[in-house]
Amino acid sequence: MHQTHATARSGLLFETWEEANALWRGMRRAFPHAHALCVLPDRVLLIDEVKQPGRLARILIAHTRSLRRPHGSTELAHRALPRPRQAALALYAAPCRRGLVRDPLAWTWSSYREAMGVVPGGRVNSDPEELHHDTCRAAGLTSSQMPLGLRFPSLQHVRDAVSAASRTPLSRMHRPGPHRALWICAARKLTQVPEAELMAATGAGPLAMAQACAEPGAIQQIAALMGDPRFPGLASGKGPWLAGRRAA
Repeated sequence: MHQTHATARSGLLFETWEEANALWRGMRRAFPHAHALCVLPDRVLLIDEVKQPGRLARILIAHTRSLRRPHGSTELAHRALPRPRQAALALYAAPCRRGLVRDPLAWTWSSYREAMGVVPGGRVNSDPEELHHDTCRAAGLTSSQMPLGLRFPSLQHVRDAVSAASRTPLSRMHRPGPHRALWICAARKLTQVPEAELMAATGAGPLAMAQACAEPGAIQQIAALMGDPRFPGLASGKGPWLAGRRAA
C-alpha cells in the first residue's frame, strides 16, 4: 500500500461547493478503487494499492487550469505504508484535526462516508462502528452516534440527505439525473407528500416522475442520514470550510 500527499504551495484547490465537487469527481474517476481518499481545501490525501504520484499531479494540474484562477504549484510527497489501517485512520481524521469539522462524518469530500456505508459507492468497512470509534479517537474526539434517521421526515430532510449523499449542491437538485430520481423515490417511500407536491418541489415532469427509480439500499441509506446535522444539503457558493481552515 502506498500513500501520496499533494499540497498546494499557495492558495486553495477549491473555494466553493462546485469547485470541490469537480475535484472530487476527477479524483474518483482517476482512482476508482483507492483504499482511502480525502480532498481538503489545500491538499489531497490518497492511499492506493500502487504508487501513482504522476496521475495525481496530472489531475491537480487539470483542475487548477479548469478554474482559470492561479492556485500556485503543488508539492507531492510519497511513502510506502507498513501499517495501512493506521494511515487510513489518520487520513479520515484529517478534516477534524485541521479544524474544518467536528466529526469525520461531517466532511463531504472523503471516502470515509463510503467506508462507513452511509452513502452509495466505495468499499464498506467490515465493522463500521469500530472504524468510527477508532477514527474519532485518532481525531481526538469522543465517538459520536451512527446516523439513525428520522421517524417522520419532511421533504426537505429527504432533499438534504440526497444532496449530501450524492454530493450535489442544492441549486442543482432540480436538474435531471440520478440524484433527482433518488430524491423522488426516497420521498415516495419515506414521506406522505402527495405526488403533485413532490412534482412541484423536485421540478420533475410527469415522464420523469414515472421513470424515477432507485435501489432499495440507496433509499435505506438516505433514511439513515435524514435530520442528522452532519449531513446538511450542500449550499451553493463559498464553502463553510473557509472560516475553519488553518495551517497544518
